Amino acid sequence: DERAIAYMSSPNQYFATSDSNMYYHHDMQTYAPCYSTACCPAQSIRQLPEFLRGSWLCDEAGGLYVLAYAPSEVRFDGFAAEVDTLYPFRDTIRIQLLADSGKRTLSFRIPEWCAQAEILVNGQAQDGEKAPQSFFAVERVWKQGDVVTLRFPMRVKLEQLDDSDLMGNHPMVLSYGPLVSALPIEADWIQIA
Repeated sequence: DERAIAYMSSPNQYFATSDSNMYYHHDMQTYAPCYSTACCPAQSIRQLPEFLRGSWLCDEAGGLYVLAYAPSEVRFDGFAAEVDTLYPFRDTIRIQLLADSGKRTLSFRIPEWCAQAEILVNGQAQDGEKAPQSFFAVERVWKQGDVVTLRFPMRVKLEQLDDSDLMGNHPMVLSYGPLVSALPIEADWIQIA
């Protein structure tokens, strides 16, 4: 809601409190409206607009590439669509065209973790390779009311990360599709000086 940020939060940390991170020992991990460093709270309101602005890109031929999936409305050069999704908390993205846009190529990013992506246009499965970490292109005459449904089945994965170059704790990480959970590692701090 833009009323607070975690100034020095770690990616995917489970919670944000004054002692929730082994790397920093002050309140910069907590969610708060301001910190001693003034630039980040003021700039934090730019994150969501910049994310949305970069979620769809175009090429010189007018083709559109969907890089990130979030609830939004897209309008570009006669193309208009509404994206309805709870991704990454759900595996389905629904894109409905709001206007006729003629012949155009839409390319959808397939996440690197997704082994069996499904893409349907008006309920019809689209044939072709949907390799992880690639784009799947659909070229057609798009009309108002067309619906693209993307499904990225998520699987639970448990793995041990090698962080020997940093702390050497080798944490276990539990992921579910794009969501990553990591438990805090108990620390044994020894005073040296």
